[in-house]
Amino acid sequence: MSRSVQADWGREGSLGGTAARGGVVTALGTWSRFLLQLATMVVVARLVGPAEYGTASVLLVLVLFAELVRAGGVLAAVVRATPLGPGVVSTLHVLSIAAGAACAAAVLAVPPLTRAAPLLPALDIPPVLAVVFVAAGLGAVPTALLSRNLRFLTIALAEVASTVVAATTAVLLALHGAGAGALVAQAVVYAVSLCVLILASCPWRPTRPAPLADVRGEAAFALDVTTVQFVEWAIRTADRVVVAALFGSTAVGLWAQASQLLVLPLEQVNGPLRRVAVPVLAKVVDDDDRYAAGFRTLLGLTCTVLWPAFAVLGVLADVVVVLLFGEAWQGSSAVFRGLLGVAVAQTVAYVVAWVFVSTGAGRRQRLFTVATLPLLAIAYAVGSSWGVVGVAAASSVAAVVTVVPAFLLAARDTPLSVRDLGRPLPAPALVAATCAVVAMAVRDALGDAPAVLLVTVGGAVSLAAWATVVALLPPCRRPLVLVLGRLRRSA
Repeated sequence: MSRSVQADWGREGSLGGTAARGGVVTALGTWSRFLLQLATMVVVARLVGPAEYGTASVLLVLVLFAELVRAGGVLAAVVRATPLGPGVVSTLHVLSIAAGAACAAAVLAVPPLTRAAPLLPALDIPPVLAVVFVAAGLGAVPTALLSRNLRFLTIALAEVASTVVAATTAVLLALHGAGAGALVAQAVVYAVSLCVLILASCPWRPTRPAPLADVRGEAAFALDVTTVQFVEWAIRTADRVVVAALFGSTAVGLWAQASQLLVLPLEQVNGPLRRVAVPVLAKVVDDDDRYAAGFRTLLGLTCTVLWPAFAVLGVLADVVVVLLFGEAWQGSSAVFRGLLGVAVAQTVAYVVAWVFVSTGAGRRQRLFTVATLPLLAIAYAVGSSWGVVGVAAASSVAAVVTVVPAFLLAARDTPLSVRDLGRPLPAPALVAATCAVVAMAVRDALGDAPAVLLVTVGGAVSLAAWATVVALLPPCRRPLVLVLGRLRRSA
């Protein structure tokens, strides 16, 4: 195989078996990163405190934006497009590099412009953050090609190795009093390390780019997906900007910490599943029965795992926050409880988003996402009257309200119906309620016991309750049995 021209070089074999293996590899990699990130977050948060952490969290909204360049519309276009010629891939690669460079230039240009304009607030953005966008642009297409060819182990190893290097850097800098700079350095080191490892691991090399006219369809689809993700990025990060503007850096530090406790579990389940689910759903998009069954399985599986986890975290939030981060962070537990509605809704919304992408309905997703912005703005405005917790609760209401309309739009011209959305949800809701009741019983029974004991016993008993109820409920048991069966057959 020529290293310069081939876009498809994955192994042939069972799609289900390959997907199962890919899911496990991706999950293991993501969970390894989760443990490293959680440990780093705990150490750095204790060392720098809420105020410095809040300052860094506002700056790092740019790092989240860089993910749109690395894993946004171009990735979706490369994964979904078939066939995919080498010239088309090279053109997309050039466009990705150009997008990363343009974003880097903007990062460098914004601070001088705001200082020169007296009517604008000065923005002190570290110039080194521009490197994150350059790395994202360089690594976007190689990452997408590895995903397209189901090389999930390669991606997972690169991500874990980069996380280790970045986490070590952040802790060392925090120990030496770097404050918010420790978190900025962590983001830069991770982006550069990941880019280098991905480029070294991907067998594809650019060739002569195809004319722009030949990539019009892929570029339009990538633009639609990127626009949606841009709006989602704005939604995910506007809360930090609003909280920082209204309540100060300490408040935004508490908010950021609560948001991370919510986002980390979501990413540990939906991150690995997304990387596998979108290519697999795209391959069966013309098979109505398999597509609908795949959607129900994915939705049931994610809700069965995530909803109980959020329920238990909500019950034990006070103890978990103090145990992990210290007394200075106690206020973030109330914010976390206010955001539980966002967690519940996002669990479903992520799976619905896979429908948009796998069916090529990026334009509809973009229009819907843009249309929901006024609702979110109203939620922030109303919730701000009750402080940070009010903003969190209002965000939850807005997130829950938009789930069903989003599904109805995604399901248009697909084999999916409202029944496919509703059928998988009651059983996970029952599991979550059971786990919450069990966690409350443990919390009340142990009373003033040490935090470590309360969290350990509460978590263990809730996990046992989860396993028992899942085993007794066929709608929860079947997706797990299906996945485990695929794994056994692919071993």
